[in-house]
Amino acid sequence: MSGNKFIKYLNISLWVMFAISVILIFFVVKNSDDTAMQIDGLLDTNFYWAYFLFFVALAGIVLFSVYQMVTVKGDRKKTMIALAGFVVIFIIAYLMSSTEIPQFYGAKAMIAEGSLTQKTAQMVDTGLYASYILAFISVAALIYASVSKLWSK
Repeated sequence: MSGNKFIKYLNISLWVMFAISVILIFFVVKNSDDTAMQIDGLLDTNFYWAYFLFFVALAGIVLFSVYQMVTVKGDRKKTMIALAGFVVIFIIAYLMSSTEIPQFYGAKAMIAEGSLTQKTAQMVDTGLYASYILAFISVAALIYASVSKLWSK
């Protein structure tokens, strides 16, 4: 399939998804005075649509990234190094995390219903530590870039 044809089909599909989104939002606004049960159903439909759009976007990002990695030879090595870096950061964050369940308002109820377990607490800790590490790396890179520009002049 040629590039122009692909872009044409992509634009058509994006406009169709946009039209469906507008129609779903219109139904929620139009029926906002109806019963709570009907509104809940409409909101559930909107949430499912949002999930669908999210996964379509995620699949597009992954597929485009893999396509770029395969077709552009110079980027392959850089991509693999970046992916390995992220894996290392998440391994470090996982090793730093704890299985201890924090005590906060509503924690006992969440433990009783089973939505808060030691594994869940550890995965939340892992995400937080990974975010902290990535934020530190970002700030350090910004500082390094600024300082290196000052010294190069």
